Amino acid sequence: MRSALIAISAFCIGTTIVGCTKNNSNQDLLGGSGADRTSTSGNGGSTEAVGWTLKLASKCADTVSATDCIGYYGFSIDELGHYQVGPGPTGEVRTGTLKAEDMTALNTLLHGTVSGGSDQSGGLSLLGTEDHISLESATPSEDLITLSNTATQGQKLLRTSGLNLYFTLKSADEAKALYASVRKLAEVYYAPMPFPDSCEDGINSLQNLVASVTSCKADSECGYFDSKLTLVAPDTQGFILADNCARVLPLSVGNIEAIKTNKAKIEETWSQVTQACGEKFKRTDCTQTQGFNLNRVAAVCQQGVCTRPNSLVLTTGTASFL
Repeated sequence: MRSALIAISAFCIGTTIVGCTKNNSNQDLLGGSGADRTSTSGNGGSTEAVGWTLKLASKCADTVSATDCIGYYGFSIDELGHYQVGPGPTGEVRTGTLKAEDMTALNTLLHGTVSGGSDQSGGLSLLGTEDHISLESATPSEDLITLSNTATQGQKLLRTSGLNLYFTLKSADEAKALYASVRKLAEVYYAPMPFPDSCEDGINSLQNLVASVTSCKADSECGYFDSKLTLVAPDTQGFILADNCARVLPLSVGNIEAIKTNKAKIEETWSQVTQACGEKFKRTDCTQTQGFNLNRVAAVCQQGVCTRPNSLVLTTGTASFL
């Protein structure tokens, strides 16, 4: 086997598993376009470019149902450690972040397999011609692990079939270790996320609804709102809660007419989601609430979204969820 390293522009990892259906013979193991190589914060933050992605595509036996086949709807991890499950049967997506120790273990595992290179195109090259070894027991599914980035799609690293593990890595030991790690991650992060899921699907719907009532074209369209979605004048003496540690932030600023028109729908959807999610509606990394005091300064429209002006500084306090 050749010993050339894979040239990449950054070092970390990601994975996508594409699942097994009752029409497995018609399913492409490469799984369509694979994981998106961008990462967007759950609170409407900025989007960061992601360098490359490791993908796992799987096919289960015809007798295995979608709910019992780990990876049926796909699992991916980008190089920033963000993972995605889906899209589901109606396009649902579940997202999250790997534990630091899991990402560290994967980085350590891949250190001898991939390395940063000077190739400005970000291209990838295979490590060698395909070889294979026999496993002690048959794998639960037919799997394909590929490596890709923004310039190159789906270069094959590993694949399994029955008792055989085929690989283009430098050694069989590296191949077995990488395969075991990717499968373990899928079992830990994919399995707890079923489709459909009233909480996760509800959060997606609520985020889309919030986005629709915070869009704007002019400053005059925007206003401040309290927790009951009542319009609050800029010259009012009061504190507006902007972050209560929920996965969908309070509508502290929004399009006045849009919120007025959709107030009942927003309240109903918010109630349904919080009931469906319970504690899952809370961001686990949040320890303090945040808000701002009005100071006779009107809300503004920035980049098509109603927001508070920078002069209204956020202040923090002890977190009190919902």
